[in-house]
Formats: sequence, structure tokens, C-alpha cells
Amino acid sequence: MVLVTEGKCILGADDGQAYFLRHEENLPAFYIDQNEVTQAEYKKFKPDFQIQPGDENKPVTHVTKAEVEAYLKSVGKRLPSAAEWEKAARGTDGRLYPWGNVWDFRKGNLTEKGRSGSFCSTGRMKPVGSFPQGDSPYGCHDMCGNAYEWVADLKEGRPVIRGGAYGYRERDCRTTAYATEDEGFT
Repeated sequence: MVLVTEGKCILGADDGQAYFLRHEENLPAFYIDQNEVTQAEYKKFKPDFQIQPGDENKPVTHVTKAEVEAYLKSVGKRLPSAAEWEKAARGTDGRLYPWGNVWDFRKGNLTEKGRSGSFCSTGRMKPVGSFPQGDSPYGCHDMCGNAYEWVADLKEGRPVIRGGAYGYRERDCRTTAYATEDEGFT
């Protein structure tokens, strides 16, 4: 886990696509995982979880928010709030992507044009931490691309996911973007 220090940060955007309207907020210090949870880590919690050979260090996907929360509780952790996730992803300077303000699909498990036709499929996932050039200011890996990530918040009663995923378009991978899911899977 990495420490995200107490202090002000810029959250949101005014483009109608952001989770928050643009504002400044003072957040207390918190810890957040540096990496997405791997399939091998999740299998320790749920022994019947199936892993394809070679996928042990890829992010766990196709799990419900409730399953993720149960896993996190078992290891003494919790989901970050949407604001915490966004601060960890964009730092205090309000950047559009974890690495800065200019889109570069090579800095994450992303595609140049987006919309590859296959989203979050295990074959398209890369091991966590494979793109250190795309790390956030706090050293968090894969906060743009690879797999969407659950946060604690609900939007209109639906669970929220952040970070975009492999194959999604640039706008969906901004640090301000979000999507909602049914209680289903990411």
C-alpha cells in the first residue's frame, strides 16, 4: 500500500463526463493499494476461483463489488471512496491521466484508438504493474487501463467503477471519468 498524504486536491471536471463537478477538496491522509488485486491473491481468499495458467499476476476481474468487499475485509482493507481514488490517480495538480495531461496509450494497458471489441478479457489483461511509465504521482500502478476498479461510492444507487479498461476510449480513461455497474461484475 502507498500513503496518499493529507491535503488539497483538484477533483472533477466541467465536461459532463466526470464523477464530480470540478472543485478543490481537502482530504485526510489514507492508504491505497499500489497494485490491482491479482488473481493469485484473490485465489487465496476464494480457493475455487479459476485461474488460467500464466494469469496469476493479472488483475482479478469478473467479481462483484460484494465479493471484492468480502476479500478486502478478510485482508483488513476497504474500497477507496471515489474522491480518494481520484486523488491517488491524479495527484494534487488535477492532471487528466495519472502520468500528466497528454494522452499516451503506451503508458497503460490501452489501445491507440480504443474500443477494441473485447473488454476486460483475460487475454487482453497484462500483469499488474506492467506500465510503470504510467504510474500516478503517488506510485499507484494501472489506474488508467487494464481493468476497471471498484470504489465505495454509489451513483444513483448503482456501484461506481473508475480507471477505464483495456480497449476503452481515451475519454473513458481520464482520471475524472467513471462508469456505473449493476451489482454485477468488472
